[in-house]
Amino acid sequence: MSLKEFDAKQFLLEKGEQVGLGIALTLMVLMLIFSLFMPSKGFFSGSPAAKAEPMNQGAKDLQNALATRQPPDNYKAPETKGRLIDLDTAALDPRFYEMTGYLFTPTERENPDRRPPEILALAEAAAKFLHVPIDTYIFSRNYDGIYVLRDPEKKAAANAQGGANNPLAKIYGQGMPNMPPGGGGASRSMQDAMKRFQGPNRAGAAVQGADGKEEYTATQVPLANVSMSEHFARQLQPARMVVIEGSFPYKRQLEEFKTKLRLDTIQAVLNETMKVESEKDKKAEQLYSFRFLGIEVQRSEVDAGGKTIDGWKKLDLDAPYKIWLMNSSLPFEPDDPKYNAVKFDGLVMPLLREFHEESQQKQMGMMMPGMMPPGGSGNARPDTEEPRKHGKSKYEDLAKDLPTINDTLTKLAGVSPKKIARPPDKFRGHEAFSAFGSSTPIPAADGGKEADAGTPGDTIPEHCLVRVVDLDIHPGKFYRYRFKVRMANPNYLREDVASTAYKAEKELKSNKWYELPQTVSVPPETVYYIVDQKYLKETKGEKHAAESPQAKMWKNDPSRGGNQVVFQLHRWVESAPIDVKGEPVPIGDWAIADRVLVSRGDFIAQTVKVDLPVWKYTQDAFVLPAEDQKARKVRGKVPSGVSVNFGEENSDTQTILVDFEGGKETIGGEAKLSDTSAIEVLMLSPDGKLRARNSAEDAADEKRVERREEVQKRIEDLREGKAGGAGGGGGLDAGRSK
Repeated sequence: MSLKEFDAKQFLLEKGEQVGLGIALTLMVLMLIFSLFMPSKGFFSGSPAAKAEPMNQGAKDLQNALATRQPPDNYKAPETKGRLIDLDTAALDPRFYEMTGYLFTPTERENPDRRPPEILALAEAAAKFLHVPIDTYIFSRNYDGIYVLRDPEKKAAANAQGGANNPLAKIYGQGMPNMPPGGGGASRSMQDAMKRFQGPNRAGAAVQGADGKEEYTATQVPLANVSMSEHFARQLQPARMVVIEGSFPYKRQLEEFKTKLRLDTIQAVLNETMKVESEKDKKAEQLYSFRFLGIEVQRSEVDAGGKTIDGWKKLDLDAPYKIWLMNSSLPFEPDDPKYNAVKFDGLVMPLLREFHEESQQKQMGMMMPGMMPPGGSGNARPDTEEPRKHGKSKYEDLAKDLPTINDTLTKLAGVSPKKIARPPDKFRGHEAFSAFGSSTPIPAADGGKEADAGTPGDTIPEHCLVRVVDLDIHPGKFYRYRFKVRMANPNYLREDVASTAYKAEKELKSNKWYELPQTVSVPPETVYYIVDQKYLKETKGEKHAAESPQAKMWKNDPSRGGNQVVFQLHRWVESAPIDVKGEPVPIGDWAIADRVLVSRGDFIAQTVKVDLPVWKYTQDAFVLPAEDQKARKVRGKVPSGVSVNFGEENSDTQTILVDFEGGKETIGGEAKLSDTSAIEVLMLSPDGKLRARNSAEDAADEKRVERREEVQKRIEDLREGKAGGAGGGGGLDAGRSK
């Protein structure tokens, strides 16, 4: 091919890539050759030592010259005359040389004046809704007398022991909580509590038992004269409550006080006192500066999904709780002794005494000495007291699941109580957070150390226990809670503070809220189960006493037409009108109607006669009431049972059975076939919503099964004459001579 025929453009299009790669490869080879194989380059450049030798030799020659060289013999020093300046020795005036500013900022002296300590927030908390029967005394309306039980035959007389030996008289002599006359102006929760204890039949003396137990005489005795060996008449009062237990960073709070108050030691924080004007008589009293004053609580109502219904509102804890404290009084329900090391005055609401049939006299004598105010006989704290062992308590130990409390108790294991640095307690009467504290005396007016009950130790708990009890709650509601800790202002009315604003307020609060992470649910107190107890495997063939209302329920079966279905109704009864006058008496227990027949379109709730244990204080025992004492006897006994309404009086708030299907079905023909399936019901609730239940699920419901077993056992024990029906017995007979 001739040069003219060569098409360079076409060649580059076809072979340009190969040509470019060839040229690049050629250039790379040439660069390698010139860089690696040329003389004194690459492989022929010599070793590093050879290259360094000329430089090292030059450095040695220079160093040798500097060390040995001398000026030549003909060297002559230059003339200095006229070249030097004469020294001027005249004094200088420093004013002409002053600096306009500092080269360094001088160290300022620290201000020794006190500042307000920051009040910390709770570290953690947990809450639980509880139904708890509370043990109360029966006082006169003015709380100057108390009812005691006397044996009508022996007519035991009271042994008058007043003064310091009578703690009840001492407590009520300190004054009653501020209560508006007749409840006017009081909060709703306070009014409800006052009505509970001031009703026309608060004692329930007219309850008619189905048996003929001995009655005792209830006699009112002045508090100032009553002997503590008397058997007090007691009444069960049911309470709905939310108990919240948490932890507070106690050690960090003490260190914060030490720093802000310019004190040297933690001991100095605990020993410091202040003068405060008494709210009662307006007189100055000497109190400890480091004092917890309680917990401020706000509550918000939410729906089941957590959406706010009612915003945050301050919760009145003191007013309703003081009413309960007045009527329950000493002794309180004891905590586990292990918490004594982390339970301090002003942070823990005491637990109201739980009701049990056994007499409280032993517990009263056990706790009274440690609870007496100064001057009483014996000042020992009840630190070694063992919790009462009498059946399953309705209270639950929430603190056992708090990591900070458990960690603190672990670190305090084996530490003597005297070694624990704790704030001194004060005896105060009816106070929600400081009711009947231990008997540490308050310092004298001059702050003298002679009045101190003892020097706190050097072991400081990391966290301490906090407890709040809310008695103003309602079934079917959902609540959120948040808290602030209240403490006395240690700078109140002091002059050695950094600002006058620091001494104006009497108390300080946490700078931020601690919000309980959980939503507290108050469950409904009426539950309708689609269960036929008669045909359940575990109770099939169960028998009931002929004089019991359950016996009649067990005989009834649904109609053959399939128009009825069997429900089991559960209701927590606060009070019920079971006496002859129709006045309600306190119950505080679950009522269960085992088998109630309901037709389509009917209200599920019915008034059913059931056995219901009721406390009769004049017998000092539980009884199975009988509404009609003139009823025909069965096997020589009056039939027991009282009428309980398992719904609401207003039909607008009742649940209606819409439809049901399932159960035992038989297919006709010569060879009849039968099959049994779970029953499903559809109900219309008062809020207009359709709700469904399944008999298989309800039959297996653990709460239902456990609740029924407890109720049935208690009723059977009472019918057989076992004391209390639950929780052990004793009563008045256990404490008196035969």
